[in-house]
Amino acid sequence: MRNIFAALGIAVLAALAIWHTTSFPAESATWPRSVLIVMLLLSGILLVAELRGLRAAKSAGRAREPEAEKSPPGEAGQRRRFLAVNALMLGYLVAVPLAGFYLATGVFLALYLACWGRPRPLPLVLLTLLPLAVLYAIVTLGLRIPVPQGLLL
Repeated sequence: MRNIFAALGIAVLAALAIWHTTSFPAESATWPRSVLIVMLLLSGILLVAELRGLRAAKSAGRAREPEAEKSPPGEAGQRRRFLAVNALMLGYLVAVPLAGFYLATGVFLALYLACWGRPRPLPLVLLTLLPLAVLYAIVTLGLRIPVPQGLLL
């Protein structure tokens, strides 16, 4: 059941992000839309697979036991992390047009990594700045794709 909610959440976020890319210049929107369409398709596949499994379980007469419905001890932390990551994604969608692509992406990466553990400062900085540098070199310098600059900066 948890995968159904995850698939729906990812599909909604991907659809919102695709809608958000309508404000991008055509050259800048190609890559994000491509990735988001793949996300949307994969979440649809996950949703269909989970619904088929649920239907098969019901038709086989397997009913869930009350103990199976209780949350395992670590599941509350997983829910908080899931909600935090989704809030980060929504915040990232808002931050890109305001702060610019690279600044918003850097903050997003650092916060995302922090959500998955308590990284030491040096690895956190390296795992944030190195992908940004590679992204800048490929997208801006190599492919010359314009990225959102941001209204505030």
